[in-house]
Amino acid sequence: MQNRLATIGYCIYCGSTQPPLTREHIIPEGLGGRDFIAEASCAKCQIITSKFEQQFLRGINWPARVKLGMRGRKRKAPPPLLPVQRSINYGERKETVMVPPDEVPVQLSLVTLEPPGLLCGKPEKRELRRTGYITVVKYKHVRTHSVGPGDSIAVVCNAVDTVRTAAKAAHAHCFAKGELVDFKPMLLDLIMSGDLNCSDVIGTPRDGEYIRPKRGVQGHLVESYRTNVGSDWFLVSRVTFFPAEGGPTYLIVVGKK
Repeated sequence: MQNRLATIGYCIYCGSTQPPLTREHIIPEGLGGRDFIAEASCAKCQIITSKFEQQFLRGINWPARVKLGMRGRKRKAPPPLLPVQRSINYGERKETVMVPPDEVPVQLSLVTLEPPGLLCGKPEKRELRRTGYITVVKYKHVRTHSVGPGDSIAVVCNAVDTVRTAAKAAHAHCFAKGELVDFKPMLLDLIMSGDLNCSDVIGTPRDGEYIRPKRGVQGHLVESYRTNVGSDWFLVSRVTFFPAEGGPTYLIVVGKK
């Protein structure tokens, strides 16, 4: 069942009031998200956000979503081909090959990052630095594609779409709660243009700084709080994809004042 959290009346990305204004889900429907804000995105901005969300949902993550039973209302057909990385002759060389979905290893790995610079006294903008991946879903694939002795295949993860989807969830959630009124939005460049010089506003906590939800917690989690670093106050969201499978938490600076 869909759950309307608020009606905004203008685009939460560009401020346009020109109709039609469409609903924005906090978590994408294709990940099981049901909470949304009404009249919250103009047609132009919806095209942009829908594109990277669909790349996140229907790319290499599609087999894992099907395995977990996470399908959108429209039940779209899978892409005809998906990218996998083939390691040849015990890693001597690697190549990316396109294979049918039923030949792809069912795996979902989400990127981990350095903590957001603004919360660590490092306000300068730098390109995101990956620190690793957390594999939250992994099953043996049905068939093996062109793998000989000494060869192996692995999924190719797209960190950019993951980070933009997490940032969009944080931004929309804070609008739904009315929490951005007193803050300057900090995520629009990342969401709308994919600007990866955003190490100041998004990352993952250091080990021990935030305990991820225990395995078995159902549903993706979005929560927000206010904190200060010196004289600056920040509106921060924690977005956790796949908490039941031990997914990572993204720490996101949504606003500043």
